[in-house]
Amino acid sequence: MTKLVKFASGNRKESRLPSWRAVSGLRVPARGGNANNGGNAGLEYLNVNNGVSTSNANYGSPLNFMARSSLSAPAPSKNRTGPHPKVKDNDDRKCR
Repeated sequence: MTKLVKFASGNRKESRLPSWRAVSGLRVPARGGNANNGGNAGLEYLNVNNGVSTSNANYGSPLNFMARSSLSAPAPSKNRTGPHPKVKDNDDRKCR
């Protein structure tokens, strides 16, 4: 289920749909910007429009943060438990 997150900035309120990707425990937003920018909103975006008398500029760059994904497997341990991989089991002697 996608959750709509509401932000208040000064006298404006914006609704954003956060979209996240997780790779090796690093979570970064897949797109940024406000809901009106749609496909033009990337990890970082700049919007400048209108003439000098009514000009405005919007700039957005969401913060990235580290988080461990609950779906990622733990890193392999260098300390092995059990016999050394080169040591052979003597089961073939038991079968005779």
